[in-house]
Parts: sequence; C-alpha cells; structure tokens
Amino acid sequence: MNYVGISCGFHDAALSVIDDNGNILFAGHSERYSKKKHDEKLDIGIVADAHNYITDDFEVHYYERPFVKAIRQLRAGQKLGPFSMDKLIGPALPALDVHSKKRKGKVKTHKHHLCHASAGFQTSPCQDANVVVI
Repeated sequence: MNYVGISCGFHDAALSVIDDNGNILFAGHSERYSKKKHDEKLDIGIVADAHNYITDDFEVHYYERPFVKAIRQLRAGQKLGPFSMDKLIGPALPALDVHSKKRKGKVKTHKHHLCHASAGFQTSPCQDANVVVI
C-alpha cells in the first residue's frame, strides 16, 4: 500500500507518496508546477506526476484536522473555513482516483504540529531522533 500525504488549502501546497517501508517515493511542492510563490492550491500537474509512484492500493492523508484548524482561526481572529475535504483539496482530490487507482476510504486527517514533527524525523538520516515542535 502507498500513502499519499497532502498539505494544501492554507499555504505552500505539497504532495508526497510514501511506501509501506516508509520510503519517500515522490515529494513535490505545487509552486514548482504552478509557478506561483506560496501556492495554496494543489496543482493538477503534481498529482499527475505523483501517479507514477502510486500503486493500486493507497490511502490519502491530510496534514490538518479542519475542525481544530477552525478553532485556531477563531482564536486568532482569522477568516474561518473551508471545512470540507472537497473544498480544501479541490479538483486534485478526484484526480487522485483516475487511471483505475483504488483509494482506500475517506481522507485521513492528522494533528498539524505532529505532522511537522513527523516530517523532521522521516527526512532525517538518523535511526533515532528527538524532534521538538514549539
């Protein structure tokens, strides 16, 4: 199984594909495809390139829990939303299902700051690491 990690909807959209062994098969930022600095939208081109690494059996993981993000936005006095995965990920979400790929279940969401910590560890050459996210 592959795991497709998506970060988009707020700033610097990105997509990665990880295999069962934790190997990074593909990673890219939308701004490299759209040529827009800090592009918040997931470019269709990045999805097309990622498809070369996605097996028939995969899950989609999103770096944020929309409800928790809304609470942070409310406390900070920011504009709220969007809350649905269709609006957050946009046209790239259905694009992940093309070419007879079989996406497993709903999009899984994760704690934002835990994702930062995980990225620090996963991309480290070390077998053991302490990661602090403040």
